[in-house]
Amino acid sequence: MERRDFFKLVGTASGGALAGACGRKAEELLPVLVPEQAIVPGVEEWHPSVCRECPAGCGVIVRVMEARRRTEQNGEAVLEPVAAIKKVEGNPLDPVSGGRLCARGQASVQRLYHPDRLRGPKKRTGERGETSLVDVSWDEALDAVAARLKKADPKRIVYLSRPESGTRAASVERFLDALGAE
Repeated sequence: MERRDFFKLVGTASGGALAGACGRKAEELLPVLVPEQAIVPGVEEWHPSVCRECPAGCGVIVRVMEARRRTEQNGEAVLEPVAAIKKVEGNPLDPVSGGRLCARGQASVQRLYHPDRLRGPKKRTGERGETSLVDVSWDEALDAVAARLKKADPKRIVYLSRPESGTRAASVERFLDALGAE
């Protein structure tokens, strides 16, 4: 059997199997096709945004749905309802990307929810270059940064970043002006 004939046979058999399922209701067919633990309850919402994974800044649309997060309140574990990003797609109205999105943009959801990501501020406890970090509160981290910025010579402050535009660039400029940096 030739390769082309094999694919014709597989395509015909698959089409026949799918056509036979057309009469079934979605509620009956869905559990067969998608495992129950993968079904997310709630209504999806799509929000326009901009991808920040690379300097291109492609326009995206982000699917947000209801999710549950395990938290601790008063020493008791509870499930708290939150909005969670489930999918990022290229925005077809974007003049830069035309609705396409690179692998970095597609992987941004994985980066956001990766179990090894940093979940808050850290403080180095060992020498520079060692990986000895401890968790600190946001207040403690912001106080430490503010104290070091107060001690710093404004002429020696340098802000290194990729080129920014719009309100982000204006915010950085105002911050550096407030510090007295050149």
